[in-house]
Amino acid sequence: MLRIVMMTSGEAVVALSSNEFEEHAARGENTIRDMKKLLVAITGLPRFRQRLLQNGEVLEDDVQIHLPALLHLVLLSFCDNDPLRLDKFETALMHDDVQAVERFLQQPGDPNQEVRRMTCLCLAAGAGSFRSAQLLVEAMADLRRSERRFGSTPLHLASLAGHTNIARWLLESRADIRAGEREGTTALHLASCHGHAEVVQVLIGAGGRDCGFLHAEGWLGATPLHQACLMGQVETSQLLIRADADINRTTREGLTALGVACRSGRHEIVSLLLDLRADLEKVDQKGRTPLIWACYAEHIDVVRHLLNAGAEKTPRDSDGHSALHIAISVGSRSLTGLLLEARADIEEKAAGGQTPLCRACVLGHTELTRFLLDHGCNKEHTDEEGRRPLMIACLAGHTEIVRVLTERGANAQIRLGMSSPLDAARCFGHWEIQEILLRSAQERAPKRRRRVKGPP
Repeated sequence: MLRIVMMTSGEAVVALSSNEFEEHAARGENTIRDMKKLLVAITGLPRFRQRLLQNGEVLEDDVQIHLPALLHLVLLSFCDNDPLRLDKFETALMHDDVQAVERFLQQPGDPNQEVRRMTCLCLAAGAGSFRSAQLLVEAMADLRRSERRFGSTPLHLASLAGHTNIARWLLESRADIRAGEREGTTALHLASCHGHAEVVQVLIGAGGRDCGFLHAEGWLGATPLHQACLMGQVETSQLLIRADADINRTTREGLTALGVACRSGRHEIVSLLLDLRADLEKVDQKGRTPLIWACYAEHIDVVRHLLNAGAEKTPRDSDGHSALHIAISVGSRSLTGLLLEARADIEEKAAGGQTPLCRACVLGHTELTRFLLDHGCNKEHTDEEGRRPLMIACLAGHTEIVRVLTERGANAQIRLGMSSPLDAARCFGHWEIQEILLRSAQERAPKRRRRVKGPP
């Protein structure tokens, strides 16, 4: 018979008959370590905090038990740790030195001890130290306890680093798959945006088709799919979509996955989402469609792809700007040409009544001004204040644009109220512009014919 009693009180803890012990032995469970594992459920403490003694002598974990036996159980508190010992323990965790980790836990050391503001399990999970992580979990390390900086749990850190085996082990040990960092970021967010496809598969398998899990909101309300699209992770995006992630779900800014991909210039993701019929015209809180975002960010390939897919060119954002006006604003001749090829309205007026040509003149884009004129835009259209492109360029002091406009026949005699473009140039001290306007006026002035006197 095997009896285990408390050393201090003599209270019986375990009593196994010879037959019961033989059943354990037949399964290879006849060592001190095996008995300690049996005692975990009874005492609530891991084997590292248990000591079994026989005749006053502490028995090592690998010692085999022979019947009959009377063993005394002692339960230990955690010991204090000095900085040097903790430094050595940190090194052991980082290098997955199992023997050193075992020694620390046998002191017994606290498995939830913080090292550099991180718990031991967080450190092991982030470093990929699988065997050390297993020992810490066996020592009852808190799976939910997070590091202090971002609020990351061990599962977050394993997912971030792509340590599939550790992530799987933590989930099997009942780590909380839905736990979020301070901004709400889950392990699935981190694995998705860093392209760790195997970890994503493990997480999806553990979470099932739970919409709340797939659509957990992290920073600014971004779901794992938003994060994957932001970083251009095609494989993890596909995995999330196959698991029924909503491709048209929006962030708190109103961005869909397509909007995020267009803003960040992820051409392959854009192609994937368009093939899945993502909403082309969904606007965010600023009234911007995916096409408008692609134009703002000057992602020409993405713009071309959207136009080929039938994206509307006319919608304006909340500032009153269409895709063409934005292309002018960012000074992109390629974007402007692409939109004009797609038959964007070259005379469309934005906020303030500005045509694309007016916008180019305001911003001083000489080449774009010439480009728009080459495409037949009207050089005499006015904005809401009645200013024509030539007047706008004179007021802003854009000398080369004034030169281009006058060469193309812009009328310098049309006044804005009581002022002409020449008056504006004089008023603001744009002397070179004044010379251009005067020279243009002289060239356009009708020449007088000399009267030749005939014979008397």
